[in-house]
Amino acid sequence: MQLDGVWYDDNSCDDNEFLAKASRHLRLLHDSDGVPVGRACIGLGDRRRSGVSTAPLRGTVTVGGLAACDLRGIAGVLSGTSERAARDYATPIVSGEILAAWATEQALLVPSLYDSPEDQMDCATVIKRCGGQTAGLPVAKYERAYVSMEEISAMALPNEYACFTIRS
Repeated sequence: MQLDGVWYDDNSCDDNEFLAKASRHLRLLHDSDGVPVGRACIGLGDRRRSGVSTAPLRGTVTVGGLAACDLRGIAGVLSGTSERAARDYATPIVSGEILAAWATEQALLVPSLYDSPEDQMDCATVIKRCGGQTAGLPVAKYERAYVSMEEISAMALPNEYACFTIRS
């Protein structure tokens, strides 16, 4: 089954509720001329933590309307250009600036989709890789607590103390 460009397996009511929330996070991405080049949201693969399972969200880069390769951490469809003659690998054509703005907006939406701090931290990793700002999302674990970039910046730590697990 397909929901606005997001593929998933329709197998439970809980998944349908999760997917309905995810579909509200989909945003159009445009090229520099304002032409739509995709519609996507931050979406993690199959999540099975603490006994809770959510539907896996998947994304695809297309070339000429045909699927070329999968996206990790992004659910939806992005137009791309082929990197090989086989057209089995493609690069999205959205600019870095537009992608970063989209990712920054997604950072504000993530907490309404993923409750788990670990899932939020995984989303923050995708957001940083897209050039976005992570807002208040956790980006590391310090003394058994998840912390955001703002919290890390506010910590009074000696310069040589760097025991963070920062994902980027």
